[in-house]
Amino acid sequence: MRICYFGTYEHDYPRNEIIIAGLRQAGITVYECHEPVWSVLRERNRTDQDQGWTILSMSLRVLRAYARLVVRYLRMPRHDILMVGYVGQFDMLVAWVLNRLKALPMVFNPMLSLYDTVCHDRMMVNPSSLVGRAIWLLDYLSCQAADVVLIDTKEHARYFVETFRLPASKLRVVPLGADDRQFHPRPLPPPCNGRPCEVVFVGKFIPLQGCLTIAQAAAILRDAPVHFTLVGTGQDFVKTQLLVNELNLTNVTMTGWVDYAQIPDYYAMGDICLGIFGSSTKTTRVVPNKVYEGLAVGRPVLTANTPALRSELCPGEEVWVCRPSDPADLARQIVRLANDEPLRQQLACRGYAAFQQRYSVRAIGEQVYQCLSELVPGAAPKHRMAWGVSPAFDGRRRRFRENSLYRAIRRYAPGRTVLDAAYGDGSLARRLVASGYSVIGLGCPCRASGSVGYRQPGERVSLLQGDVTRIPCHDGAVDGVIASGVLEHLPDDHGPLREIWRVLRPGGVCVISVPAGTVRWNGKGSRGAGRVRGYRREDMQRVLEAQGFLVLRLRHAGFPLVRAFRQYLSLPRFDELPDGVGLIAVAQKPGR
Repeated sequence: MRICYFGTYEHDYPRNEIIIAGLRQAGITVYECHEPVWSVLRERNRTDQDQGWTILSMSLRVLRAYARLVVRYLRMPRHDILMVGYVGQFDMLVAWVLNRLKALPMVFNPMLSLYDTVCHDRMMVNPSSLVGRAIWLLDYLSCQAADVVLIDTKEHARYFVETFRLPASKLRVVPLGADDRQFHPRPLPPPCNGRPCEVVFVGKFIPLQGCLTIAQAAAILRDAPVHFTLVGTGQDFVKTQLLVNELNLTNVTMTGWVDYAQIPDYYAMGDICLGIFGSSTKTTRVVPNKVYEGLAVGRPVLTANTPALRSELCPGEEVWVCRPSDPADLARQIVRLANDEPLRQQLACRGYAAFQQRYSVRAIGEQVYQCLSELVPGAAPKHRMAWGVSPAFDGRRRRFRENSLYRAIRRYAPGRTVLDAAYGDGSLARRLVASGYSVIGLGCPCRASGSVGYRQPGERVSLLQGDVTRIPCHDGAVDGVIASGVLEHLPDDHGPLREIWRVLRPGGVCVISVPAGTVRWNGKGSRGAGRVRGYRREDMQRVLEAQGFLVLRLRHAGFPLVRAFRQYLSLPRFDELPDGVGLIAVAQKPGR
């Protein structure tokens, strides 16, 4: 499997680094098509006082970056999946346009919702304003353009489903984790006997993290043997600093911005590492990097008790918790841990074991690989094929064929029950189910002989053993039949069409995809793929009408020169040009 990791993503951001490194450790080839934008703009904003010039130069730089990105992508080696990293909402729109040429599966790794972050968590924009609605639309379009969206927690996935009307089948949960190449166990500090217990927080001081709650807890513990070190800067840094100065908190040290390479050293100096304590709804949906980083360094982590945290870690065993946005409870739990060194050591050991098993770079890479393998035929374990088991689609070409079949059923089928006579890996069936159809899969895979990339069916997919020559359904049982890559493999195509006629109810339609003429998609003879024939347009029309079907649509898919182009290029969009290498037919059984 080869992946192109595409966009203006922050190259040094942990989410991107961990996924790229994890995939490579899993044996996946990852090509990076990257143009830096956001890190450069952030640095310039710190130093440039002329805001008008900053906005103008920023706009020009973004346009120049996307122009370079397009050129770079067109020169990338062949790959199987196009993946867009964080931050990537704008990148997804560009990638979607470019992918119209290649028709690859697209994976989006947003990590968070811009709409939720800007409008609800940081409250920088009114959600009902024009800008707020535009940000919502950007999130919506970028997620809709993807085949798979990677989200960090189940609670976050539920938010995306409810807010952006995404089908749950499109979302995959992959935790953030931490980079154990940098964050690894360090020697424990000496016992707290005679010295203050060191409590360390590292973050960007955003409302989600509850830095003001931490400062208020420090005020409660001003006379206790506890010292707080707050590392980082950001939106709430000035507010927190003003509160610390106003309350004259001598037990708090604020370092400001530090280099990312120094962060593991700050975690290592702590007896307790803090997570997040904000009051926003986003707090309940995420488990941030800082929690996993503290576990990776081998320190006990104290964070807010939220549904997202409980879905990933075991409170009281792998991590310690307090109530969100509650300074008094945070102070109580800090004192509890500060006074119980065996408890801290137990939490550190169990937390590190959980990290190694589920949240290390290698573990995250394996989880992402499992999510991606279902998108690429042949990537998952496969078995010997035999007739009676539906043949899988052929590589990337299946994507445009599948889109045509899906649109035809949506347009012409009179009802919601569809028979897929070549279930294959079930990708088309899953799309139909997500649109409200009930699907009967025929020629289903089994343990002994399965199709490439097979996945277990969902609750609205029924799998039946058999083939299109003997369909195990009652007469008039379905509203539509899909037969893609089936008829060309059979010596007699009249029998299958009679069976399709039988199981269709009056007014039902069949959608058929077959090779045109005697050519195969890769330009070689059709017999090499187990095909015994190709079809000319007049042949297909004659065969369908002989069985009593009314032909509603019959068109070519593909262009003859594509056979030559494909030896050197990967532009399957040419498949939709007329007079080509495939035929797609839509035929109706007369009646009502």
